[in-house]
Amino acid sequence: MFVTLQVVNSASGPSTALERALWHTGTTPRQVRLLWHDPKQIPWRSHTAYRWMLTHNAENGRIRLRIYDAGEEIIDTGYLVDRTLRGGRLGFFALQQSQVFWSDLSYRCSD
Repeated sequence: MFVTLQVVNSASGPSTALERALWHTGTTPRQVRLLWHDPKQIPWRSHTAYRWMLTHNAENGRIRLRIYDAGEEIIDTGYLVDRTLRGGRLGFFALQQSQVFWSDLSYRCSD
Protein backbone atom coordinates (compact mmCIF):
# COMPACT_ATOMS: atom_id res chain seq x y z
CA MET A 1 0.00 0.00 0.00
CA PHE A 2 1.16 3.53 -0.64
CA VAL A 3 0.22 7.09 0.27
CA THR A 4 -2.85 8.85 -1.11
CA LEU A 5 -4.52 12.06 -0.03
CA GLN A 6 -8.27 11.91 -0.38
CA VAL A 7 -11.13 14.20 0.58
CA VAL A 8 -13.90 12.12 2.12
CA ASN A 9 -17.43 13.38 1.60
CA SER A 10 -19.35 10.15 1.78
CA ALA A 11 -23.03 10.03 0.92
CA SER A 12 -23.31 6.61 2.59
CA GLY A 13 -21.24 7.23 5.71
CA PRO A 14 -19.41 4.24 7.21
CA SER A 15 -20.20 1.43 4.80
CA THR A 16 -18.82 -1.12 2.37
CA ALA A 17 -19.18 1.53 -0.35
CA LEU A 18 -16.91 3.91 1.54
CA GLU A 19 -14.42 1.13 2.31
CA ARG A 20 -14.23 0.26 -1.39
CA ALA A 21 -13.82 3.93 -2.31
CA LEU A 22 -10.93 4.33 0.13
CA TRP A 23 -9.28 1.19 -1.24
CA HIS A 24 -9.58 2.51 -4.81
CA THR A 25 -6.79 4.98 -5.59
CA GLY A 26 -8.92 7.33 -7.69
CA THR A 27 -12.00 9.44 -7.17
CA THR A 28 -15.28 7.66 -6.38
CA PRO A 29 -18.32 9.92 -6.87
CA ARG A 30 -20.34 10.60 -3.70
CA GLN A 31 -17.61 9.00 -1.54
CA VAL A 32 -14.02 10.28 -1.96
CA ARG A 33 -12.09 12.63 -4.19
CA LEU A 34 -8.43 11.98 -4.89
CA LEU A 35 -6.12 14.93 -4.27
CA TRP A 36 -2.80 13.15 -4.73
CA HIS A 37 -1.23 9.70 -4.87
CA ASP A 38 2.41 8.69 -4.63
CA PRO A 39 3.58 8.17 -8.23
CA LYS A 40 6.60 6.20 -6.95
CA GLN A 41 4.30 3.91 -4.93
CA ILE A 42 6.83 3.58 -2.13
CA PRO A 43 5.67 0.67 0.06
CA TRP A 44 5.53 0.88 3.83
CA ARG A 45 8.21 -1.08 5.68
CA SER A 46 7.35 -3.07 8.79
CA HIS A 47 8.69 -1.87 12.14
CA THR A 48 9.59 1.55 10.74
CA ALA A 49 8.79 4.87 12.40
CA TYR A 50 7.92 7.51 9.83
CA ARG A 51 7.63 11.22 10.56
CA TRP A 52 4.82 13.10 8.85
CA MET A 53 4.37 16.82 8.38
CA LEU A 54 1.05 17.91 6.95
CA THR A 55 0.41 21.61 6.44
CA HIS A 56 -2.88 23.10 5.36
CA ASN A 57 -3.78 26.74 4.92
CA ALA A 58 -7.58 26.90 4.79
CA GLU A 59 -7.49 30.52 3.64
CA ASN A 60 -5.76 29.81 0.32
CA GLY A 61 -6.39 26.05 0.13
CA ARG A 62 -2.72 25.03 0.09
CA ILE A 63 -1.95 21.53 1.36
CA ARG A 64 1.42 19.81 1.54
CA LEU A 65 2.40 16.42 2.95
CA ARG A 66 5.98 15.45 3.62
CA ILE A 67 7.04 12.06 4.98
CA TYR A 68 10.44 11.25 6.43
CA ASP A 69 12.21 7.96 7.12
CA ALA A 70 15.19 8.23 9.49
CA GLY A 71 15.40 11.96 8.79
CA GLU A 72 15.39 11.55 5.00
CA GLU A 73 12.47 12.99 3.08
CA ILE A 74 10.93 10.17 1.06
CA ILE A 75 7.64 11.77 0.00
CA ASP A 76 6.76 15.37 -0.79
CA THR A 77 3.45 16.15 -2.46
CA GLY A 78 4.52 19.69 -3.23
CA TYR A 79 1.84 22.31 -2.73
CA LEU A 80 -1.64 21.12 -3.67
CA VAL A 81 -4.60 23.47 -3.79
CA ASP A 82 -8.08 22.45 -2.68
CA ARG A 83 -10.36 25.28 -1.63
CA THR A 84 -13.18 22.98 -0.49
CA LEU A 85 -11.41 22.23 2.80
CA ARG A 86 -12.12 25.18 5.05
CA GLY A 87 -10.95 23.55 8.27
CA GLY A 88 -12.54 20.68 10.09
CA ARG A 89 -11.54 17.10 10.62
CA LEU A 90 -8.33 15.35 9.70
CA GLY A 91 -7.93 11.60 9.75
CA PHE A 92 -5.21 9.04 9.27
CA PHE A 93 -6.30 5.69 7.96
CA ALA A 94 -4.44 2.44 7.37
CA LEU A 95 -6.56 -0.01 5.40
CA GLN A 96 -6.04 -3.71 6.08
CA GLN A 97 -2.72 -3.26 7.83
CA SER A 98 -2.46 -4.76 11.27
CA GLN A 99 -0.36 -3.44 14.11
CA VAL A 100 -0.11 0.14 12.86
CA PHE A 101 0.76 2.52 15.67
CA TRP A 102 0.22 6.29 15.59
CA SER A 103 2.12 8.18 18.24
CA ASP A 104 3.02 11.72 19.27
CA LEU A 105 0.35 13.25 17.03
CA SER A 106 -0.27 16.94 17.45
CA TYR A 107 -1.76 19.82 15.55
CA ARG A 108 -1.76 23.57 15.77
CA CYS A 109 -3.48 26.47 14.08
CA SER A 110 -0.90 28.79 12.59
CA ASP A 111 -3.33 31.58 11.65
